[in-house]
Amino acid sequence: MTSLSFEEIRFNAVREKGALKRGALLAWIEQLSGELRGRGSAFAQTLDNVRQAVGGDRQSSTMQGLTIEETDHPKDLLEHGKYPIGATSCQNYEGQVSYNKCLIGTVADADKKLILVRKADGAIIARVIVKLVWPENGSPAIFLEPTYTGVSRSDHDFDPDINAFLHEKAAAMGGIAVLRGSTEVGVRVTVRSSRNGWQYEDGATGGPNNAGLGEKSGVYTMDAKSVPAP
Repeated sequence: MTSLSFEEIRFNAVREKGALKRGALLAWIEQLSGELRGRGSAFAQTLDNVRQAVGGDRQSSTMQGLTIEETDHPKDLLEHGKYPIGATSCQNYEGQVSYNKCLIGTVADADKKLILVRKADGAIIARVIVKLVWPENGSPAIFLEPTYTGVSRSDHDFDPDINAFLHEKAAAMGGIAVLRGSTEVGVRVTVRSSRNGWQYEDGATGGPNNAGLGEKSGVYTMDAKSVPAP
């Protein structure tokens, strides 16, 4: 199984390689997930994402028929780690408290909002946490955390669409900068402390490694890079 790519597993090409059929693969995932349940394993979350991807229909998209919206509704913020299906994160409210203890900060902090890409039926197909940060020049800037989506980038990359949406917002706010995380030294920004005491910083990677800083308390700084206007 380790020789198979995610796409081969995802689209049930495993049958062509004489390996597991999709039903057998799903049963194996469910068995392993059951063994890990309650142990606080981050691997269990990854298995759940694979299970959702293998068991569902292929997602593909262009922006035709989709909408981008900004929200700070408490329900949307509380559920942001659960959706979109196939791209759940450790901030899923149904997950382990050791990870999602930061979730309330996303809901309570006034400097954080959520960007959602929805299909015509209202289903969330991509999402991004955005927040205000303060570069060294003292002016606020919009910072985008990584995009979570179950859609393959080979089908559609949502980042340019979301970047353009945020640049329109930034222009309405006086032309402030739009930034994303960086694994290299770029613009150094300050993030204010959370009302919750803890907040989760995805940074540039969508996780607690490299430029994704993970759980943070108090004021902290990180590297960012400018997102050019379209």
